[in-house]
Amino acid sequence: MITNGEGGGAGELSIWFRYRQIQTEREGRRALSTIARQFRDYTARAAASHNREQSLRLQRRNPNVEAWQYFQYHHAKMYLFDRLAGYVGSWNLDRNSGDLNHEAGVMCLDQSLARQLEYDLARDLSNSVPVVSRNGH
Repeated sequence: MITNGEGGGAGELSIWFRYRQIQTEREGRRALSTIARQFRDYTARAAASHNREQSLRLQRRNPNVEAWQYFQYHHAKMYLFDRLAGYVGSWNLDRNSGDLNHEAGVMCLDQSLARQLEYDLARDLSNSVPVVSRNGH
């Protein structure tokens, strides 16, 4: 499992604050730019911390799950099960996706999809680090 790390933890929200930071810098409004940067950093850290807790919980409860954090923002929802079944869709590993949001995805046993997902996941894994708790466990 690959999830967002410190560099992109909040996804769309941190992207929006980054855009506001750049825009206010261009307009010469340095105070607003600083505030936007601080909010961007805070939301990314808070989301990454929550992602880490959820990932550790899944990893501890499921001996066959390894959790990794991507260095930047990772929006793709791709799952590969035993290199046989592949899933691509919008579902996140969170309560909102399971209970509140209307999510969509495709799961199939297509070998070419499985190979492509394996390639994509290997590439993303090379840009990730293992998820560990704050005290290293």
